[in-house]
Amino acid sequence: YGVSCNRGGSIIRLNLTGSDIEGTFEDFPFSSLPNLTYVDLSMNSFSGTISPLWGKFSKLVYFDLSINQLVGEIPPELGDLSNLDTLHLVENKLNGSIPSELGRLSKVTEIAMYDNLFTGPIPSSFGNLTKLVNLYLFINSLTGPIPPEIGSLPNLKELCLDRNN
Repeated sequence: YGVSCNRGGSIIRLNLTGSDIEGTFEDFPFSSLPNLTYVDLSMNSFSGTISPLWGKFSKLVYFDLSINQLVGEIPPELGDLSNLDTLHLVENKLNGSIPSELGRLSKVTEIAMYDNLFTGPIPSSFGNLTKLVNLYLFINSLTGPIPPEIGSLPNLKELCLDRNN
């Protein structure tokens, strides 16, 4: 819990879960922390949108913005997070379609984006997520069939899609 630095003094871990932080997410000075590998800002009161600039945090392995009041769409640029293992965007008010670019997260093992307002289909590009173990997309307004590509994911253990359209 808290802030951790590497030997060079750069902040690499930011774990501020449940810290009663309020304000717009865009105003947080993340761009001054280019070496972040772990970000847990869950259970706070952030509002606003997720900036496309997050896609530039190439070292990011863990990204959790769950249980805030974030709105808007997921920026497609998050698909550029080539080292990401865990993506949690649970219980916000995110909407729109899930970007197909998330299918480029080649190292991701868990995606949890349940209890939002997502619409449209599950991207067929999720079939590229060969390391994916858990996919949680329940309690949204997703429509259409489950992409058959998801059935071929070799490591998928848990797929939760209930309470959608």
